[in-house]
Amino acid sequence: MENIVLRFKSMLFCEISKFRLGQILFISGITFGLFLGDGARKVFFIAALLCLTKSQLKEKFYKSLTKGQKISGCFLLLFCLWIFFIPLFCGIEPLMGRLEGLFRPLEFFIIMWEMLIFAKDEFFFKNIKNFAIMTCFIYSVLAVSQRFILGFPVDFSNWVVLGMAWRVGTLLSGLLPWVVYAFITERSLRKTLFLALVIILTCGTMFLTLYTTFWLVLAVQFAATFLVILLFYRKGLFRICVFTIATLAIIFCLIYSIATYYENFRDNPGGLMEQLEQITSVGDKFEISKFTNRRSELWCIAIELIKKRPMFGYGWADGEMVSDRIGHMHNAFLQAAWNAGIPAAIMYAILLLILCISVIKKIKTNGKLMPISFVVLLAFLAYIVCAMLDDMFRSQRTIMTLYLSTFMLMLTPLANFTPDSKNELSDGKC
Repeated sequence: MENIVLRFKSMLFCEISKFRLGQILFISGITFGLFLGDGARKVFFIAALLCLTKSQLKEKFYKSLTKGQKISGCFLLLFCLWIFFIPLFCGIEPLMGRLEGLFRPLEFFIIMWEMLIFAKDEFFFKNIKNFAIMTCFIYSVLAVSQRFILGFPVDFSNWVVLGMAWRVGTLLSGLLPWVVYAFITERSLRKTLFLALVIILTCGTMFLTLYTTFWLVLAVQFAATFLVILLFYRKGLFRICVFTIATLAIIFCLIYSIATYYENFRDNPGGLMEQLEQITSVGDKFEISKFTNRRSELWCIAIELIKKRPMFGYGWADGEMVSDRIGHMHNAFLQAAWNAGIPAAIMYAILLLILCISVIKKIKTNGKLMPISFVVLLAFLAYIVCAMLDDMFRSQRTIMTLYLSTFMLMLTPLANFTPDSKNELSDGKC
């Protein structure tokens, strides 16, 4: 009898260990793995799946969802089915092109499902926070070092680790909320100083991408952070105020020094002066085309093309297949309508609205700084800013992996988790 008990304990430990390994692999895939190539990233997700047992693969995670989460989940499922099948049956591409276009959304669905399976305990919460912090630190150090070695060129495609400037800024803006949350709640002085360094490096890297979109993202995220702390975590108010002022001063000095010693960074096409001129175009002689970097012209073209196929869109085909005046829509909602029709754009907007309401309601209901709600809120704001100005919908964008997985946290047990509470979360046995 004793041997049976020992064997059972050994098997149980092995199962939990495999599940823990799966959690680490999945977290790696949605943090630093996003800065790598498609192949390397997929290895993390596939390896995480292999760590699951048959019982975990068949787990009915939706049983633990609240009524509101189930309604949101059902609507999300309907949306996923629409954008999966409509481009397949109604797209304008040849059949093989439509079939190939399904691989990316299928990958996203699997990643969203993995998040529901793995995000269920404090172990996951602590590790995704730590991985996000280290990802921001490591990549920012690499990126700033590379910019320095190359003489701070105005180059939007030559960024370290298979990166492009737009991709770098978007991914860092999605991971930054974890660092901000850790900074606000950390009690150790040594760790607080390290987190302050990480935030400054990350913000500096985002600024060096020379995309005004990410300057706006940073402004919105810091403003939202200040507001949330003011309402629910006032003991962190002084810290964030002082730090915000210090961060702005440091980044200003950094940019001023770079612009002084590197003329190419300041004066080249796409450089600092051109970006500042775009921002200051708001005034008496405001030109929407100049301010949006001609995106408004593309939006008008996109709307006219979408009107020709309003119900089902054009599938995963790029704009060049229909018109030589446009590649993609430079707007997530127009891109959704292009890919799967106006109904897809409407469902997409409703889903984002539901997410926003859920986050605000969660924060307001608990009346305190809820980590997942706070992180999702800042990630959501970054996503919305980018979605209004660029394509944040197309399934070809690996960036969507980060945002979709982050948003899915609101459908997991971690949505109600606080580090100082005695939450009864699953231990991974499933």
